Amino acid sequence: MRPGHLGMVLAAVIRWVRMMRMREQVCVLRAMMLMLAVTNIVAMHNATTILLLLAYDLHEGHGGGGALNPLGGRGRRRLWVRERVGGTWEDLNTEGLGHEKKIHEYTRLTRPLFDEILERIAPRIQRMDTHYRQASPASLKFAFALYRWATGGYYRQCGNDFGLGLHSAIRCTDDVARALCDKYGHVLSWSIGDRLQKTLDYYKGKGFPGCFGVMDCTHILIDKPRGGEAEPYFDRNRQYSIVAQVVCDENLRILDVTVGAPGAVHDSRILRLSDLYNRGEEGREPFVQRTNVLMDGTAMGRYLMGDAGYPILPWLMIPFGGCERTAEERVFDNKFSALRSVIERCFGRLKGMWRCFGRKHIANMRNVCYQFFACCILHNIIIDAGIPVDEDLLRRRGGEDGDEDNDDDGAAGDDDGEEGDDAEAQLRREGSLLYATHRIRRDAATALRSSVVRHALHVSRVFGVHGGAQQR
Repeated sequence: MRPGHLGMVLAAVIRWVRMMRMREQVCVLRAMMLMLAVTNIVAMHNATTILLLLAYDLHEGHGGGGALNPLGGRGRRRLWVRERVGGTWEDLNTEGLGHEKKIHEYTRLTRPLFDEILERIAPRIQRMDTHYRQASPASLKFAFALYRWATGGYYRQCGNDFGLGLHSAIRCTDDVARALCDKYGHVLSWSIGDRLQKTLDYYKGKGFPGCFGVMDCTHILIDKPRGGEAEPYFDRNRQYSIVAQVVCDENLRILDVTVGAPGAVHDSRILRLSDLYNRGEEGREPFVQRTNVLMDGTAMGRYLMGDAGYPILPWLMIPFGGCERTAEERVFDNKFSALRSVIERCFGRLKGMWRCFGRKHIANMRNVCYQFFACCILHNIIIDAGIPVDEDLLRRRGGEDGDEDNDDDGAAGDDDGEEGDDAEAQLRREGSLLYATHRIRRDAATALRSSVVRHALHVSRVFGVHGGAQQR
């Protein structure tokens, strides 16, 4: 076969292989064409064939992808990423007082605090550049995650504001959430030292010595899970959600979080499955035994406050609830509810600052849980930094919060709610030692509550309705 005919055959084969998207074979065939051209040069004949072969190779490999490119090397594409204009990101990078307000509005942080957190998590979220694209800066990824959590916008909508595509927006949010949990996980911890003592003194002045926090549950809305696993997430409000159990102190600072239980699970069941329950039962920190003496001489350890949906335990105090209450019990419940309302304010501030939890999430449970942890961490960081909260940011749209229904759990005064009654009935039928222990512990907790009632009412009579000098 003449060289000219062979070159034409190779060109046709290359065209077919390119249509079949066989990249390695294309490189080999182009190399063969180059070798054929060199052979013709050495033989010094058929100049037309040489020029045609080289011209075809240069045309097919325009931009460095032809046979003249070293074998095994990757060509650099001219256009890989769609160019976008991110106006919000440009605003955040502009200096000036007006733009400082924008930073606080869009990220809930001040610029110095933003830079401080970014410096710590940047190595965790920064990706490497590739041959085809430049990685998004760590500052952009962090700002985007804060912006989406603060505004509650959709991924695509918020991504356009920062010049990010849908997939990049989802990945940025996930990277930042995991980085915050990794680098700042210690922020969600039990109070110790002076902070714990101030909390104990505060509740002691209110007539509840030994109390160091309040607990409750809140719902996080999600889309309907796929497959046959949707039913456990269908809550009493006829929505799909997961539940977060949160403990906070009198300053709205979050101390403990357990998140991920399906929305249909009762609050008391979530408590029994959490590490908090094991700590309380075993008397581990922050729970200690018999360190506070009430006015009647009763020794009592540290405890938390909860609503009537929880069981009464030696380390968990709940109101009486129900309709048949004495006058003293009503006074106690009113005083108790006034102090316990701090957890509702905590939820209001958390969901008012981070509006992403006021709308449904895609049912990726792991990512939702990481994002909730991250927002709780940011909630505490803002409190510790003393950043003032703009009340306008806390104005929630109607029906956003979804927490107004939490107080009706066990409103009739049941100790464990429906789930607890079933468990107790089963233990009673079995006649087991566990049931006897359960009854003994509940009776002991009830006796402790009676002592707390007398002590709290005594403090109210002596120091006034609102408590002692530690009132805040």
